[in-house]
Amino acid sequence: MALENYHIRKIDYATAMGVIVREHYLHRKAPCSVAFGLFLAEELKGVVCYGTPSSAPLRSGIAGPAHACNVAELTRLWVCDSSWRRASVVNVNWTIDGVSKHCQTLADKYTAEQIRAEFGDRFSLQERPRKHRYVFINAKGRRRAEILSCLRYRPEPYPKAPM
Repeated sequence: MALENYHIRKIDYATAMGVIVREHYLHRKAPCSVAFGLFLAEELKGVVCYGTPSSAPLRSGIAGPAHACNVAELTRLWVCDSSWRRASVVNVNWTIDGVSKHCQTLADKYTAEQIRAEFGDRFSLQERPRKHRYVFINAKGRRRAEILSCLRYRPEPYPKAPM
């Protein structure tokens, strides 16, 4: 379906969380200050949720403590499989018996040696698209320049999926 047939509009928390809990691979709610839906005609094909990061160091780590209260993050994103093409693969998921596990979940409990000993061939690495951190500065003029000067990440071009 052509992109021009899709539209985006703000959706309420209950609608967003209903879809996220049902469709997102984590099947659980997330912080959500604002949510938007991706629609094809009137059919909801995707949901994106933004919320305040729970980690104070993360909020301060983006552009310093003075701007921590202005930081929001993308907390959940789900798009119907029929509505997107897979991005290029640049990272891996850790899987046990074919079930994806976040690497930190396993790393908090096991050393690499313990993982191999306990799970053996049931443990594997599966390629996945890499994660990105997107920062939008919602300010103009001097205020925008001030925040940009505090940014602690090197801006890079938006990664585009191969055609």
